[in-house]
Amino acid sequence: MYERCMRFWVALLGCLLAFFPIKVNAQKKGSFSYLTASTDKYLGKKVTIFISDITLPERNAGLGDNFKVYLVDTCSPDGSDVALGMVKVSKEKAESFVKRYKQSSSKFSPKNAEGIFKERDFDDNYQVSVPYYLDMTGN
Repeated sequence: MYERCMRFWVALLGCLLAFFPIKVNAQKKGSFSYLTASTDKYLGKKVTIFISDITLPERNAGLGDNFKVYLVDTCSPDGSDVALGMVKVSKEKAESFVKRYKQSSSKFSPKNAEGIFKERDFDDNYQVSVPYYLDMTGN
């Protein structure tokens, strides 16, 4: 009796999964993982991500470049699908970038950022393997 009951539940679960597929660890729009999951679709295009905080300050200050690079926490608008990302900002706009995206309170509020999704083409001395970045230097 127990064995028949278990077979019934296993069969029912199999049927449900066949009709209602579940996406496990699906990336959500707005996160860096969403962009990197489909790089061929987004490379070179204007995209929007949500930045929840700046993880590390710029590392290339003083290298003579006209930009700064920030390691940021990105997420979907609802705060899920957190992923590390890299953002390139012009030196002139770096201060306002930090003011806008650095979390100064315990209240979670990701903010959208627009730029061109690009393959990493600079050396910024970060010891992380983030091969793509959001270029906000044109904004």
